[in-house]
Amino acid sequence: MKSIFNLVKVFSTSLMSRLDPSKSLPPKGVNYEKISFSLKGLERTAALFLPENYTPSKKWPLIVYLHGGGERFSEATLRFANHQLIRGAIDHYEKDFPAVVLLPLCMGDKIWAHIPAKPIQTNWRLNTLGTESAPNVSDYLTESIQYVLKNYHIDQSKVSLTGHSMGGEGAMRYGAQHSNKISAIAASAGSAVIVPSDAPKLAKMNIWMYQGSDDHIST
Repeated sequence: MKSIFNLVKVFSTSLMSRLDPSKSLPPKGVNYEKISFSLKGLERTAALFLPENYTPSKKWPLIVYLHGGGERFSEATLRFANHQLIRGAIDHYEKDFPAVVLLPLCMGDKIWAHIPAKPIQTNWRLNTLGTESAPNVSDYLTESIQYVLKNYHIDQSKVSLTGHSMGGEGAMRYGAQHSNKISAIAASAGSAVIVPSDAPKLAKMNIWMYQGSDDHIST
């Protein structure tokens, strides 16, 4: 599981900076594709980065990057993909990037994965979302992952989750719910909510979680 942890270390060094969303080309040595699929009668999209040397002759690890709550995109275009923090890690590795990267898009006032009512949460999250279970896009997230597994040559034993802020929260929660299919989690600033029943599952997983001590939102 070293690959996802090393990649997240790279983009974590520049969490406070945003990449220029006006860039029109994928990172060097990386191919970009927009995938689309039907979910409950609606077309949904996600972004996909493929290493330049991607070939179906071998199985590739899959990294699923979940963005934070500040995104306001309606479609997973190249502009959306280039705006994500993991783009820095992709740029850093260029042609040697070791994995396929899926970038789903969480639309509307929703969260990535189901959170039961009245969870353990920070005051900020309580004031923002209250105690009721918020609408989520876990079905869409599952469908986007399944699409990649079906249409690309992925090592299903190496599907990992990472994300920042709301994406970090989503990585932990979705990872716990699908612990039999997720090999590792690397979450950044995503500890605003805790679901105690997740603990036994997460305890058996490969997890690297980091959090700033001055983060008044997630701590």
